[in-house]
Amino acid sequence: MRTNLQCCKLQSQELALTNCGFINIGLYNNLKKSVKSNDVYSEVGNMVLILRGDGNIGREEIALNTCQREFSRIQLKELVEINILDKENKNDLVNFIPIDSIELEVNLFVKPDRLIEMEDEKLEAVFKKYFLNHILTKGFFVSFKI
Repeated sequence: MRTNLQCCKLQSQELALTNCGFINIGLYNNLKKSVKSNDVYSEVGNMVLILRGDGNIGREEIALNTCQREFSRIQLKELVEINILDKENKNDLVNFIPIDSIELEVNLFVKPDRLIEMEDEKLEAVFKKYFLNHILTKGFFVSFKI
């Protein structure tokens, strides 16, 4: 299922620290009815995001964070085609790779610049907590608050 939405900024700074795309709650509820899996996954540009509903997002909009927009080269107010994926659909299944079957390279970037130190075990636990259900594409940037 494909639809076009206009890219907008996230309404809340808290939402920016996720790797979800945010759409109008009414549209989200309609899309949720069309998929069998628990989450609504969508191809947006060259990435796959979990969509979430938000009452502050306009009916024809999708809110993306800065990392997502820069990675996919999507400008604000640009019309973006989204393609809804269903984990339960065999045709869409090729887009889903278990997180424990891939190797990740992690570069820590903190703004403003400051020294940061983190043990591998802690980073792995945080990553699994927030990104276990996410679909990552090659070179995709993720952002989260530790």
